[in-house]
Amino acid sequence: MFLGLLIELGADCDILRHTIRRALGPNADLETSKIIRRGIQARKAVILWNGEDSHKSRDVHSLTLDKALTFVEKAALPEDLSKTASRIFHSLFSAEALVHGKSPRDIHLHEAGELDAVGEILGVVVALDQLSITNIYHTPLPLPASEISIAHGRYPNPAPAVIRLLEGRSFTSDFRDFEFVTPTGAVLLKELAQEWSGFSGGRLVASGYGAGSRDPEWPNVLRGLLFEPNVPALQSKADLERIAVLETDVDHLDGETLAFLLNRLFECGALDAVLIPILMKKGRPGYQIRVLSPLEKILSLQEILFKETGSLGIRVLFQDRWVVSREIEICSTPYGPVRFKISPFGARPEFEDCRRIAKDQNLPLRKIRQELVRLFSEKFSGGSEEKEKNG
Repeated sequence: MFLGLLIELGADCDILRHTIRRALGPNADLETSKIIRRGIQARKAVILWNGEDSHKSRDVHSLTLDKALTFVEKAALPEDLSKTASRIFHSLFSAEALVHGKSPRDIHLHEAGELDAVGEILGVVVALDQLSITNIYHTPLPLPASEISIAHGRYPNPAPAVIRLLEGRSFTSDFRDFEFVTPTGAVLLKELAQEWSGFSGGRLVASGYGAGSRDPEWPNVLRGLLFEPNVPALQSKADLERIAVLETDVDHLDGETLAFLLNRLFECGALDAVLIPILMKKGRPGYQIRVLSPLEKILSLQEILFKETGSLGIRVLFQDRWVVSREIEICSTPYGPVRFKISPFGARPEFEDCRRIAKDQNLPLRKIRQELVRLFSEKFSGGSEEKEKNG
């Protein structure tokens, strides 16, 4: 239901499908459809195996922690997403282990089918990243006074692992004989969501419903509201703007090529471009190339990255950033005209001018920079005093 909801809110099915197949193999698939649940249109998402619902497939086996982590590794997600998915599986198996008095690696999940749980958890992690969702909140959860049938027999509803996972969360009484929260749903709430504690305001961007497989006498749907939070103004000192962050990891390029690449990116309109040393798979040293791009330059900068690096994939994140206004002022100094970059929070001399003076005067660069900042500060303070005298 959560995966269907995120697709309804705008997550890309093709990317999710590709992730699931990469993890589980070519026989796996993701099927989505819009269905009606008691008058409400909702999105249903089903993990398929050999063309049929994986939850009903005869090929589905119980899931172990080692298997789950292997599937996460095969998915080849960015490091932060891979860590999130692994953390979710560790949490799920730890809860089951506490219930049964075993080690997490001795636990076999029966109700959370091997393909179902892996496909849904990986899909949710990737979908949240696609939608740039950073905070998730849930209202109190239903606590039915009933029982459910699982592999170990008749158990109280919710299942013991669900209760263990959601300790500290709020519940409301519900006397319907229905499993509202599954172990997979519970672990996603525990690891990704916070309990609703009020709303500070924001703009409603989208809404949607994820559909469950069962169709009881009430709408079996999960509703989600996607908000863009209100961002306080900084008294006109800074403006908020949306940019794209392009990233790719490489371990096969030499220093000259990387330097040429950075110059090309700046020439074509990159706001910033950096190389970050990283350690890649199999212990190979490499670099993460991170580029800040205006929205209108995404495609041209993406093309440069592909052409110059030979990379097979580029991540794109859409983020907001605060930008303060700045201007260049040329000031007279004992060393000649010097350009200063001035913002509401201070001023600093341009590096190229500092370097030229340090070279001409045969003085340390840091001393020239300090002296220029001092001269500018005195000039600024003196100007303020003169204005006060002139009333």
